[in-house]
Amino acid sequence: MAIPHEYAYTAALVDSDTTYRMRLKQATTSVPRFKNCQQFSNLNELKSKLNSTEPFDLIFLSKRFGDAAISSFVKDARDKKATMDAAFILVLEGKDDSQSQFGEYMLLGINGFLVEPYSVDKLVETTLIAAKVKKDRSLGRRKLAFQMLLKDLEQTVDILSISTSGTSLRTKIEKRIESLHGTIADLDQESVNIFVETLVDHFAEISSPAESLDVPSYAGASSRVKKILERKLLEKLEKMEKSV
Repeated sequence: MAIPHEYAYTAALVDSDTTYRMRLKQATTSVPRFKNCQQFSNLNELKSKLNSTEPFDLIFLSKRFGDAAISSFVKDARDKKATMDAAFILVLEGKDDSQSQFGEYMLLGINGFLVEPYSVDKLVETTLIAAKVKKDRSLGRRKLAFQMLLKDLEQTVDILSISTSGTSLRTKIEKRIESLHGTIADLDQESVNIFVETLVDHFAEISSPAESLDVPSYAGASSRVKKILERKLLEKLEKMEKSV
């Protein structure tokens, strides 16, 4: 998902110090890419808004809240729709040397730093970080969705391959496969590329069959075993249909 150059960003400015918060707010007015910057005096104030507000692209967090509180907030915010794709930027005072601990802060969920004085170039850089975070998260979700789609398709084909029931059941299963095929056919080009990559990775993980052994020929599972397997697979199919 490419972010257009003219994309306007929504940000949350979180700082218990009004002076610093207003200073950052004023700095963002010099960058046209910032559409809407909302101010919050503490983490709980912002947290209370995450289920009802529009999505944020950037969350500027003052380091004065402390590592433990920031880590806890970021962890919770990742599960909220309003901030699941947001970039978290740690705001530092000019004399703070915490940038040297970037690796440690990445483990807390921080995506970048902003240090006083807030230059236009530095603020633009945070929007580039936000664009990358948004794209990476979208990519991750689509890969997961495609993995589930492949598993769904495999299970449906399994049902079809052992089905001993009548034409109506086979028709139902074939329509399910056709529906899954339609989902893939409607993808845009970027999603098609991601799907192909996921497909290649999926089959790369499948072990090669062992060399054939000289064993007596096997006529196949008995009718009773086939019916048991079919029943179990049909239960899976019904669950898949309910999940759509």
